[in-house]
Amino acid sequence: GQIVKGRELDTMIDFLSEIKAEGTNLTLDVYSKGIGFLALKDKYKELDWLKFKNQIARDEYFNTLSKYDVGVIVTDRRVTLPTFPSKILDYTATGLAVFAIVEQACDLKEIQKNSKMIYLNHFKFNSEQVHKVKSFIHQLESLNQDEIKQEYSQFQEYFSLSNAKEGIMK
Repeated sequence: GQIVKGRELDTMIDFLSEIKAEGTNLTLDVYSKGIGFLALKDKYKELDWLKFKNQIARDEYFNTLSKYDVGVIVTDRRVTLPTFPSKILDYTATGLAVFAIVEQACDLKEIQKNSKMIYLNHFKFNSEQVHKVKSFIHQLESLNQDEIKQEYSQFQEYFSLSNAKEGIMK
């Protein structure tokens, strides 16, 4: 995605570095382009678990997503209006779990409530959150295929037109 001012991707990378330092197995591939991308690529060139890759064409996008386990969403903490990052639709449609660092007003809270496959953080990077991320990763590793299918069934129901209509009617 776009690396623009306000999206604290570097703060998230530093946070993930803490988790990685505690022995958690993780890698992060960042696909983007532009000045912000090049600055981050240079800043973190020493991290072997972090790869910066060139932005890919839209027709390759979903095929590439299917090779991953978790999709990452980072928004701008300064946003005060309710938002809904559209990337979650792409990630859940391709069977990915979601690691989201989003502003307080973000509307992902509803879908995350009962999900084992969405980690939601409101720009809090403390020891409690380190523990929660490690638990989230462990939980993902322990899910069986039936549990994963159930999670995606819930995502589909949440994003269905009938659910949207019901929400509008209330």
